[in-house]
This record gives sequence, C-alpha cells and structure tokens, in this order.
Amino acid sequence: MALPLPGPDPSAEPGRGLHERYRYSRWDGSQRLADLDADRLLDALSDDLMAEGDLAAALRRLFRRGLERDAEGAGERIAGTRELLDRLARARRDLLQRYQLGDVMSEVRQHLADIVETERRGVERRLAEAQGQEANPDLRRLLGEMAARRQRQLEALPEDAGGRIRALQDYDFLEPEARARFEELLDQLRHQVLEAQFRGLADQIKGMTPESLATDREMVRDLNRLLQERLEGGEPDASDFLAKHGAFFPGASTLDDVIDQLTERMAAMQSLLSSMSTEQRSELQSLMDALLRDDRLRWDLAQLAATLDQLIPGGLGERVTFRGDEPLSLDGALGQLAELQAMDRLA
Repeated sequence: MALPLPGPDPSAEPGRGLHERYRYSRWDGSQRLADLDADRLLDALSDDLMAEGDLAAALRRLFRRGLERDAEGAGERIAGTRELLDRLARARRDLLQRYQLGDVMSEVRQHLADIVETERRGVERRLAEAQGQEANPDLRRLLGEMAARRQRQLEALPEDAGGRIRALQDYDFLEPEARARFEELLDQLRHQVLEAQFRGLADQIKGMTPESLATDREMVRDLNRLLQERLEGGEPDASDFLAKHGAFFPGASTLDDVIDQLTERMAAMQSLLSSMSTEQRSELQSLMDALLRDDRLRWDLAQLAATLDQLIPGGLGERVTFRGDEPLSLDGALGQLAELQAMDRLA
C-alpha cells in the first residue's frame, strides 16, 4: 500500500502551503510517525464511535480527515489521506501548468551544432597553418584536400539529431576538443535515453562491439520470452533469468518485480513518445536508434516495449498534455514525466 508521508502543517504560517515541497514514498518502515497517545486518538474517534459503534468505520474516517491539534493547540497535526491526495492533485496540476514540451530536441541539436562549429574552426586553422609553412607543395596539396573533404562532410550532415549523430559517429574528427565534446554528449544521451529503461545498459553499450552487446541481446531476448509466456496466460519461472541477468534488475526476485521495474523505467519514455507530434517522435526515435547502433537489439527492445504495453492495464505510457510556458529539454521532459507517473502511482 502506498502511504504518503505527512507533510508540515500548511496553515502554520501564512502562505506557506503554496510553495511547500512534500516528499511522498511507499511505506518501508523508515518513515517518521507522529507521537500519538491513546487519549488523543480516542478523543478523535469518540464522536463516530458514539454515533455508530463501528471502530473500523471510525478509523477509516479518521484516516481520511486526519488529526488536528487539541483544543489547547498541543500535539502534532497529521494530514489525512483526503488532504494528501488533494496535495498530489495540486502538485500534478501545477507541474502540467508550468511546463510545455515544445521542441525537446532543440538542446541536443544546439550541442551538436556547437560541436560541428568547433570541428570546422579546427579544420580551417590546420589548413591555414599548413599553407603558411614552407612545406612540400605535394604535402600542402594533400592537407588542403583533406581539409576540403572534412568541410564537405560537415556541410552534408543531416539536420535531425539522430541522423547527425550517426554521421558524426563515422566521421574522423581532426579537432580533439570537438571529438571529446561529441563523446561526452553521446555518454550523456545514452544515460538519459537508455539508462531510463535498463540500469547498466548505457555503460555496456558504450563499447559498441559485438562481444560487449552479446549479454544485452541475450538478456532482452530471454526477457521477451518470459513476457510473451505471461501474455499468453502462463506463469513463467524467472529464477533462471534473474540468476543470469539480475544485475539489470537489482532487488527483483520474481517476474512481477522485473515488470514493475521495467514499467517505472520505460513508462516515461513511452509517455514522452505518445505526447509528441509525429515529427518530434520520429526525430527522437531516430536519436534512440543512433545511440543504440545495433539492429537486432533495437528490434528486441521495440518488441519488449510492445509486449509490456499489452501486459500493463492501460498501456505503458499515456499521452500527457503540458499547458505551461517553461520549455523542457529531453532530460527535463523525461524527469517531469517520471514525476507525474510517481504521483499517479500514489494517488
């Protein structure tokens, strides 16, 4: 059962409740509980008990309305579930009214444009240095041809982020700074896009060799088989799967645990894709394909998402409409969608 943590009393200070941040989590035994005494609880229950004589019903109503301070102002005020759910609803509404999806890929494209410009300046500088030296004419000609070839490659780069990343992954950088910035951007994007779905997958894909991807392919294929069996009404045993691939799903001991983890990780991405226009969705999908660069694994991951979408009531990720003005980056959009889904799980 999801139990929210009681927050501070929003009436304690004028206006405090408007901007107070509250943290909610599932009950795990570490939460701090108010110091309640029996007399205070009995006082809070007495009217309902006298009216109906039903202790369970009286407790349910107490949970809903919460516990106020006593007549002398002593004791800690405890919010009831009704107030906590109202806070969640307000937080969700405020989030949707603050942000807008807009062009979540613009920041990625800008980073790529800066990297390309850094490389272009480096090529031009090296060409100027070569022409200014008293070098062999044939060497100067070769350097000029090499620089011209690089410039043509840069001019021919696709405009969309995914296509540009694919082309730059095959491009032989001359400028070390541009190469370093590109590798750094790839690492960031892999963690944002891939790590959201499988813990540890981004680091393993970084090598991009057939050997380094073998474990990932095997894990996804094995998982697809288990999920397909569940979809067909079976009750597959996940013990062998977790013995081999448990590092991807820390703490999981059953297939349901694996599904829960996958749902939480993948739902934000699926919701983002569902909330985008056709053009935006195509560009993001192209970016994800460019980061993965493995046709078989990419197909297996798509099958995994499709199977999960059928297994989960209501689907894996619903369309969300943001109505605010503050633009979101790709990472920001995934973060806010994950926040919305966490709220929905508690509500």
